[in-house]
Amino acid sequence: MLQEIWTILDEQSLPVVTFTSFISLDSDSSSKITNYTSEKGTFSSYNKIVAPDELAVTLAIQGNAAEIQDAIAVLDTLRKEPQKVSIVSPYKEYKWFSLESYSYSFNQSQGVNLLIAAMNFKQVNEVEAIYTNSIKYPKNPSAASAVNGGKKQGLQSILSKIEEGVGL
Repeated sequence: MLQEIWTILDEQSLPVVTFTSFISLDSDSSSKITNYTSEKGTFSSYNKIVAPDELAVTLAIQGNAAEIQDAIAVLDTLRKEPQKVSIVSPYKEYKWFSLESYSYSFNQSQGVNLLIAAMNFKQVNEVEAIYTNSIKYPKNPSAASAVNGGKKQGLQSILSKIEEGVGL
């Protein structure tokens, strides 16, 4: 049975921000199929490009001035730093997301001790770069093919053309 857990965890599985209520989570997952046109108005489709998932999360944080200041500082750090988080709901865990933007509001009807924070997360996938040496050297230097370097013009012939043009 799934537990009713809503939280945002850092890479060490520790809670990132303490909140009073998880208001909403909106997920956007998309991909694109590439097409190209061919003869007689037809087209061909090939390959699928998967876009990074995006999440819109809204939290309510109720507390005193110091607690709300701490929450805003955490959100600001998450936005500026390349830190990855997981957003956990009772239905799915969304791993490897980074905070792209956030906004927050206070209003009179909810009280000034309640912060409503709207956050936009984007999925981040890390890949390892693999470098290879693509230059192939022959075992015996004389076995290498001759490279056509093109025609070369000597310095003397260039100077003589300049002198002819100037009339010297």
